[in-house]
Amino acid sequence: MFSNFKQAFKKDESTTSNIPQAVLDALSEELPRGLKYVPLDDHHIKAVPEEGEEIKITISNLKIKLPNGLKLNSPDELQEFLYRTQQTVQTDGENIKINGETKPLTELVKKPFQPQKNIVGKYDIVPEPFPEPKPLEVVYEEKGITEVFHIKREPLADMKKSLFKTVDPGPLEIILTLDEEANNIIVNINLMLSKAVDIEEIIAAIKLYIGFLNGKIKLAGGIQTPIMSETDGKGAIEDALRYWEKVSAISEKLDVKFNPQEGIDEEGLLLINQLYKSLIENLPYKMPVTINNFTTTTSEGLNTSEFSPGSSMAFQYTNTENVTLYGATFTIFNAVALLNCKIKGIEPVEPNKYKFNIEPAYGDSIMQASKHFTSKEELDKFFSPPSSALEALSKAEELYENKPSN
Repeated sequence: MFSNFKQAFKKDESTTSNIPQAVLDALSEELPRGLKYVPLDDHHIKAVPEEGEEIKITISNLKIKLPNGLKLNSPDELQEFLYRTQQTVQTDGENIKINGETKPLTELVKKPFQPQKNIVGKYDIVPEPFPEPKPLEVVYEEKGITEVFHIKREPLADMKKSLFKTVDPGPLEIILTLDEEANNIIVNINLMLSKAVDIEEIIAAIKLYIGFLNGKIKLAGGIQTPIMSETDGKGAIEDALRYWEKVSAISEKLDVKFNPQEGIDEEGLLLINQLYKSLIENLPYKMPVTINNFTTTTSEGLNTSEFSPGSSMAFQYTNTENVTLYGATFTIFNAVALLNCKIKGIEPVEPNKYKFNIEPAYGDSIMQASKHFTSKEELDKFFSPPSSALEALSKAEELYENKPSN
């Protein structure tokens, strides 16, 4: 399997040419012993060693960057190193010495049907470029996930290792280091959720990332990835997955498309938990609120003497909100009850409109219980009869805010 992986990224040594072999043979006679010309493309030829011949080449004034401890002992090793690092090497020498015979550098690559000019100056030795990106299948069987990434070889100053990176624009970057001697692969993963275009892409990327951490991913049809040691942030990653799965469920329930590129504030994070509790778990929730009065309108005049100061009461009402979340705007219909409150006084504001001054009946806070709905019909059904709505809201449990790790 590793050999197949390496084969996919080896140098392309195939050539096609319209240059007659007789021309190649005639020009090769002008080269030092042991060299011959072969086609480079339709217009160029290059000098290469003949099979079985030992060639000693010296090029003066090479300007090349080598890592500490690495020595190149032959032109083949130089060529291989330049390919692995994709380095362009410059020389200001005019000639090359082959088996003790000096020739112009221009003799290495030439156009056989045009006059050759020996130009004194600087020459670049340019390696063949790496192959174009190739598909890499990534399979997480346990979760039923199969994705195809595109991977490209990257420069690496090492004669025994090769570096590959995915080039896809999504949130998951896969980095593979192939050790050609040990015949194994080191896997590194970068997760960048800011690059995701939708919620589904975020969830798939996080699941694959967790699969890599747990060593449960197969690459290229059969390379089993090892368990990764960088698991310190695994808990935060799993929290992030749970959060985005919540967001996805809410999106589906509301039939809206959330854009993860849009920012979200503390209020939005709280709203995610409130909507999930109501719309997905189908339960009301309650939270402490800071409120000391509210104003309400009645259908007829209110006998305020019936509400003595200090009386404990629960107040329920409905409202409608237009909400914007992750770039999507939608309407929610709310059932609300104020619990654990007592009346301090009632003030008429205008006909059939009154201001209630309230305070906690006990403890420090008035509690607000809520349940959200996606339609007015669902809200009306919840209030049929009104006493059932108050009973359900009175049984609500407190909601605690959970923030995402993203």
